[in-house]
Amino acid sequence: MSAQKSCYTTYTTDPLLRADEVLPLVGLRTRQGLRNWIASGRFPQGLRIGTRGRVWRLSTVEAWRSGLSAERPPFSEPDPEKTSP
Repeated sequence: MSAQKSCYTTYTTDPLLRADEVLPLVGLRTRQGLRNWIASGRFPQGLRIGTRGRVWRLSTVEAWRSGLSAERPPFSEPDPEKTSP
């Protein structure tokens, strides 16, 4: 018997997250804080659903988080010689 190829395409799904699901992932407590980040360009705009709804792909949020950690400078202790008593 020979194996037959499927005529159906297999799709991998990327979950869509609403604002309440995004907030804990990005470290915010309020939707207003998220809106401020979007308005300032600090966070991706996401996808519009309907006239008032907005969702984000999980992969987009994860990419934003990994890019954010790459942009942060490494933590360093203050130099005691440069600080005054």
